[in-house]
Amino acid sequence: MLGADDIDETAYVFLVPDEGNSDISLLHDHLYTGLLAEHLRLEFPFIPHITVASTQDWKLAKDWCDSLNTTGLDIQGVIRSLTVGVLKDGKLQTIAEHQLAV
Repeated sequence: MLGADDIDETAYVFLVPDEGNSDISLLHDHLYTGLLAEHLRLEFPFIPHITVASTQDWKLAKDWCDSLNTTGLDIQGVIRSLTVGVLKDGKLQTIAEHQLAV
């Protein structure tokens, strides 16, 4: 899937899961209750995903998405933990890590 954010003109290539999609969405919704409720951005729909590439070249990003969609990709996994972090100077800094009940 091709995506963007509200920060700049960067194009992102996302992998979106078929299996487990609703479970990840429910986890997202649960995380934005209570203490984090004020940080929920309703103007951006949440789509469970893994970002696999980013570039300023939108045509290249679209070509990557088309290639992945044509060839297909089968990745299996389990989400066992959640890392809370912040992007600072282009690097992810971990604030906390939490184990999830599997």
